[in-house]
Amino acid sequence: PFVTALLFVVFAFPTARADDSWVGKTVILKRQGIYYGRTDPKTGQEVYFGELKSTSYEVRGDQDGFLRVHQGAKEGWFPKGEVVLLDDALQYFGGIIDNDPKNVSAYVRRGIAWELNGELDSALKDLNEAIRLDPKNVRAFNARGITLAEKGEYDEALRDLTEAIRLDPKFAFAFGNRAGVWLLKEEFEKALHDLNESIRVLPNDFDAFLSRGNFWTLRGNFDKAICDYDEAIRFDPKSAEAFNNRGYAWIEKQDFDKAIHDLDKAIGLDPECAEAYYNRGRAWSGKKEYDKAIADLDFVIEIDPESGDAFAARGYIWNQKNDYDKAILDLDQAINIDNENASAYLYRGFSWINKSDFDKAISDLNEAVRLDPKLEDAYRNLGIAWNHKNDYGKAIDKLDQALAINSTDALALAHRGFAWSQKKEFDKAIRDFDELIRLEPKNADAYDRRGGAWIHKEEYDKAIRDFDQSIRFDPKNADVYDRRGFTWYRKKEYGKAIRDFDDAIRLDPKHSDAWHFRGCSLIGKKNYPEAVQDLDKAIELEPADASYVAGKAWLLATCPEAKFRDGKKAVELAKKACEMSKWQNSAHLDTLAAACAEVGDFEQAVNWQQKVVEDKNMEQDDGQRARKRLELYKQKKAYRDE
Repeated sequence: PFVTALLFVVFAFPTARADDSWVGKTVILKRQGIYYGRTDPKTGQEVYFGELKSTSYEVRGDQDGFLRVHQGAKEGWFPKGEVVLLDDALQYFGGIIDNDPKNVSAYVRRGIAWELNGELDSALKDLNEAIRLDPKNVRAFNARGITLAEKGEYDEALRDLTEAIRLDPKFAFAFGNRAGVWLLKEEFEKALHDLNESIRVLPNDFDAFLSRGNFWTLRGNFDKAICDYDEAIRFDPKSAEAFNNRGYAWIEKQDFDKAIHDLDKAIGLDPECAEAYYNRGRAWSGKKEYDKAIADLDFVIEIDPESGDAFAARGYIWNQKNDYDKAILDLDQAINIDNENASAYLYRGFSWINKSDFDKAISDLNEAVRLDPKLEDAYRNLGIAWNHKNDYGKAIDKLDQALAINSTDALALAHRGFAWSQKKEFDKAIRDFDELIRLEPKNADAYDRRGGAWIHKEEYDKAIRDFDQSIRFDPKNADVYDRRGFTWYRKKEYGKAIRDFDDAIRLDPKHSDAWHFRGCSLIGKKNYPEAVQDLDKAIELEPADASYVAGKAWLLATCPEAKFRDGKKAVELAKKACEMSKWQNSAHLDTLAAACAEVGDFEQAVNWQQKVVEDKNMEQDDGQRARKRLELYKQKKAYRDE
C-alpha cells in the first residue's frame, strides 16, 4: 500500500535557481507523503505548503538537490531524491517490483509511467495488478480510468473513476478526470457537475479552475471561461497554458488587444509555445495586422512543419491580403497534412472564388460541408459560387442552409436577395434585404440592392428613398448615383437624372453606364449634340456592350431632328448589337426594325418587329409601344421618338 506517514523533516530550501538540468521534465514521486515549501525571504525560515497530492509533476526549478514544482496556488521545493525522471521510471519501479512483486505502489507508478509514455496496454496490465492486490486503491482506479479513456473505452473509464470517488469522495483528481470523460461523451451537465465538485474539494487548485475554464470555452461561454482562467492565473501566474487559453477566449469575444496581451505573456513564459504563437497570429489577423499575423504563423510552421492548422490560418490571411496564389499553396499544404481539415477546404474554396474558378471552389466547399455539416461559411460561399455560375436555384438552396445554421448571416441574406432578384422574384428579394437592413441599419449596400429590386417593381419612389439612404451611408459610391440617376430617368425627371449621372462620372470618370444614361437623359431633354457625345463616350469605354451600341443606333434611327438621324449607320450599329447579343435580345431587334424603317426597308422592319411583339418578355415590358411601331411599319412609316 501507499506510504501515508507524514515525514516532516526540516530542509534548507534553496532561494534561487541555478542548475536547470531537470527543468521542463516530468518526474514521478517515488511515494506519497512528500511535502513541499519554500524559504521565507524575510525570516529565512522554511515554510511548508502541504503534501504533494499528484503522482507526476513538471519540474520548474532544479538547484542544490531540490526541485521546484507548482501545485494548487503555490510553487515550492522538495528533495530531488523523492522523485524519478519519467525516462527512468519504468526501470526504477520495475526493479522494485522484481524485488517485491506485491508492491502496489510500484505497480501504480509504473502503470502511470506507461500511460504517460503512451503504452496503454502495458499501463493497464500494471494497474490491473495493482487493483487485484489492493481493491481499494484510489490512485489505481483513477489511473486506470484515465488509461481506459485514452483507449476510447469511456464507459469502463467512468466505472473506474466513479469507484475512485466512492472510495475517496475528497479525491479531486478523480472528479476532474471523470469530467473529462463526460465531455468526450458530450454529457455536458454531468461534466460541469464533476468540475464543480473538483473545485469544491480543492477550492485553491489551479488545474480545477483551468479545466472548468476549458469546459466553458468548449461550450462557447467565454465570459465564464475568462472568470475561471482569471482564478487559474491567480493561483499560478507562471502558467503559459492559462494565459494562452484566456487569450483564446478573448479572441472569441473579439477583444484582440486583451488577447494579444495574454498571448504575449504566454510566449514570455514559454517561448516555444506554438499554440500561443498560433493564437496570437489569429489575434493580429482580427486586428487586420496581417504581416504580424504571418510572422507568428511563420514561427509556428518553423517549429512545427506538420501544423496543418498553421498552414490553413496563414492561407486564410493570404486571402485577406488578396494574394490568392500564396493562399492556395498554403492551403494545399494544410490539406496534404490533414485531408480532413474542413477549414482548409473552406479557405481554398474562397481562394478559387476570387480567382473565378468556380468549379474548383464548389468542389472544395462541398468537401468542407461533408467534413463539417454545420460549417455556415462553406454553405454561404457555395451560394456565392453558384450565383457566379448563374445557377440561382442552387445558390438559394445553399444560402438557405447557411441561414438555417445562422439566421443573422448578413452576407448570406445579401447574396440570397441577389439570387431572388436574378430569378425576378423581387418580393422575396426585398424580404431578404428588409431583414438585412434590420440587422445592419447602416449597410449602404443593402439599401442599394433593395432599391434595385424596387426599380424592377416600378416602385420608383421607394427605390429613390433607398438610394438616398445608401448615399447617406456611403457618399462615394458611383454605382448608387448611377442607379438613382437611372430611376429619375425612368420617372422622366431628366434634370435630376443628369445631376446624379454627373456625380457618378465625377466619382468614376470611366463609369460607362453613367455616360450612356446621361446621354439618354439628354435625349429626354432634347439636347441631342451632348447626348451623342455621351453615347459615344460610353461605347468608347465599353465597346463590347451591345446595349450601348443599340442605344446609339436608336438615336440615329428615331431622333425627331433630322440632322441627327443617319439610317444607314443606324442599321450598321443595330445589326452589330444583335450579333453581339446572338440575335436573342428583343430590345436590340426593336432597334434594328426602327433602323430598317428609317432607310425605307419596311419589309425587314415588319419582319423584325413581328419577332419583337411575339417575345413574352417584351410584351410585359413594352408590348403596347412595340405593337404601335409594328402598325407604323406596316403603313410604311418610320418611328420618331418624340
